[in-house]
Amino acid sequence: MKLDILSPNDYPLGSFNGLKIIRASEGDQTIGHLGVDLFVHAGPIWIHRDYRRAGVAKALYRHLEENCDSQFFTFPSNEAAIALMRSLNYIEHPYKLFERKSK
Repeated sequence: MKLDILSPNDYPLGSFNGLKIIRASEGDQTIGHLGVDLFVHAGPIWIHRDYRRAGVAKALYRHLEENCDSQFFTFPSNEAAIALMRSLNYIEHPYKLFERKSK
């Protein structure tokens, strides 16, 4: 799996209104992506159905951690995403906001 950071203009699936995109790919196929806002909100995230539960989402977030020195927030919207945030040891808030503290 290859991970890279794209600007919205370089992303083959269209623009995400100024988001940076971390893309996971196998060969020429995009298998997942994670959008990152300027105020460092991580999301939306999408994983190809054939690659779900294969570590792609966790790899995308770890790549963000390695390339982002500031704290960031993510708003998981389902139980699988909440479980992922917990497995990454992000700080859980009662309003479904998860935060990664800066280094």
